[in-house]
Amino acid sequence: IVSPLGETKIKKNDSMAVSDIRVKVGDTVKEGDVLFTYDLSEARSNLEMAQLELEQLNATLEDQKAEVDRIQKLMDETYDDATKRQYSLDLRTAKVNVLTTQGNIATKKKDIEKLKTSTKNAAVTSPVNGEVQSINADGGTDNNGNALPFMTVVETGGFRVKGYVNENNASVLTQGTAVVIRSRVSDQTWKGTITMIDWENAQQGNSNRSSDSGDDTTSSSRYPFYVELDSSDGLLLGQHIYIEPDYGQEKQQDANTLKLPAYFINDADGSPWVWAQNSKGKLEKRSLTLGDYD
Repeated sequence: IVSPLGETKIKKNDSMAVSDIRVKVGDTVKEGDVLFTYDLSEARSNLEMAQLELEQLNATLEDQKAEVDRIQKLMDETYDDATKRQYSLDLRTAKVNVLTTQGNIATKKKDIEKLKTSTKNAAVTSPVNGEVQSINADGGTDNNGNALPFMTVVETGGFRVKGYVNENNASVLTQGTAVVIRSRVSDQTWKGTITMIDWENAQQGNSNRSSDSGDDTTSSSRYPFYVELDSSDGLLLGQHIYIEPDYGQEKQQDANTLKLPAYFINDADGSPWVWAQNSKGKLEKRSLTLGDYD
């Protein structure tokens, strides 16, 4: 099927609420146009709370360091072994408290930096020129159970072809393979190249066989692949077409030559011959002269 040149999935920050969606499905957008905005009131409140908590942690750390110094001083001034041992245990505990608080401070500082960043980015803009294809304000999942993006923008300015290959013959596809795109309703053709085979997004489909056993042995996976076109003139978005490997079938052939699959030919390196039908409708060995191997 003829599909857009590409699509960009816009994700939402799950920790923030959307205040305003500025576009609707079908709208044309340019790179930098605002798609939606966040409600920053909660983020600002969370930032203020985090900053207060950081101040409290810093004050706690100062008290804990003072406690370490106090215990160390008492331990240095005493000569009683039992008392020294007790002070040693107290000192170890006090130092652990200092390390714990320092770790909490480092974590809180990272949280504050994230909150500061989120409060600066109230608007989410389109990274590409295109058209808004879908908006999933209420979330949801696709057919494979994957979470849907908040918004999808398809790029404009050209087409590519999206095909599917069954798991039983998926190994015949190779990235970089030249292909011929053929119209289903006319003799028009286009050229292209397989640019990507998406092995990560299998889709379930049924084979041509049927079964009443209730099991899923007749089901198989289909993998999408994409073809970059040399030219898309005359194609329509959503048009269904045929894809076939380009092995030179579109080239003009010499009327005095015949293209044969290599496996038809016997003794290719010696005296080549093929099985052919004679005038009586019987098979006979027929010698031939080989030309260029394609």
